[in-house]
Amino acid sequence: MANSNSWFNWLTPKPQPTISPQSPTFLYIGGNVSRTGETITPENALKNPTVFACVSLLAQTIAQMPWGVSQRGVVGFKRVDHPINSLLDKPNATMTDYEFKHSIVVDLLTYGNAYILKVVTTSGKIIELIPLRADEMTPVFSASGKRSYRHENGTVYPDAKIIHIRDFIGSTIDGLSKVKQCADLVAIDNAIDNNMADTFANGSAISGVVTIGGNAPPDFIDNFLTAWKDKFGKSGTARGSIAVLSEGSTFTQVKPQTPADADMLALKQQTMTRIAAVFRVPAYAIEISDGSKYDNLSQRQSGFFRDSIAPIVKNISQKLSDGLLNDPSLEIEFSTDELIRGDMSSATVVAVSAVNAGILTVNEARDLIGYPETTVLPQAPVKPTSNTSANTQTTEGEANGN
Repeated sequence: MANSNSWFNWLTPKPQPTISPQSPTFLYIGGNVSRTGETITPENALKNPTVFACVSLLAQTIAQMPWGVSQRGVVGFKRVDHPINSLLDKPNATMTDYEFKHSIVVDLLTYGNAYILKVVTTSGKIIELIPLRADEMTPVFSASGKRSYRHENGTVYPDAKIIHIRDFIGSTIDGLSKVKQCADLVAIDNAIDNNMADTFANGSAISGVVTIGGNAPPDFIDNFLTAWKDKFGKSGTARGSIAVLSEGSTFTQVKPQTPADADMLALKQQTMTRIAAVFRVPAYAIEISDGSKYDNLSQRQSGFFRDSIAPIVKNISQKLSDGLLNDPSLEIEFSTDELIRGDMSSATVVAVSAVNAGILTVNEARDLIGYPETTVLPQAPVKPTSNTSANTQTTEGEANGN
């Protein structure tokens, strides 16, 4: 084996300094261990592209929607003059209303709960609304049945100071986390991504079986495997090139692609669609499908609002109305005008048809398509009559000397 070792010398790895691996510490709060063995939590679930896309889409959409105090039961969003409006426009010293709404929705979708602290003066005036991290709060019942909320730092807030919004309402005091409900799907989706990444990385790497004549000592085999990986493995310096063996040694390549890999794309699409369904997000909204079942943008927008957005904003609106308003004739409402308006051409056709049918006034139709009110009413087009056509022909005949 002395001679055999000589031609393998070029593969012998150079000595490398020994580095002690550092194991990072992860904090898992209420996580679920999936069937793949991966622990899925609200924190690391957002690293999954499908979960992040769903949560981002819903949170960003709702955060952009105008809101304010309106008269309960009035059709359309009509903000009334009320001191709570200034609080909704600037909830606290460090957050905009966009950030505030975004924070609430993210917690609601990932943890199943959102907690808002009402900062109140001695006179009872609410001066700030501060979202508290859902993973740091625990709702509790006292022996007398009174509800309160305990922060992880030991602070206990009475029920009157906390607005608690729950997503899926079960038999417990807490809301149900969507992340926990689809933990297995998220873990499978992560495993598919890792598998696809490995397949891509190994696609240009030479991997297979090397047969060496004679009995090779264990240390020689270990050195050979290490050197081969360094040169032809995932991050090797000679990926995609060839190796030359001699003295009766042979190499049989193992293809990285397997029949299971061929179905990977279909499985990936299925897991993405199922995760999106848990979050009530249509597949087309995160580029899984083309949304061809809808005839136009207006239908898409209406369906997205009805199935995905409306339940969330209704839940938030009712809880904030109960916690901030003492007048049952008022409510905190989100404006959905921009979301359900759809494309301009479709909206214009609807508006014109509604005006012609006497369903809407001109200004109501203008509001529908995003135009301000006007005092100048448009003139109806004059349709030519048969007499007008005859007179026109006579005039033209006289001009020609007939």
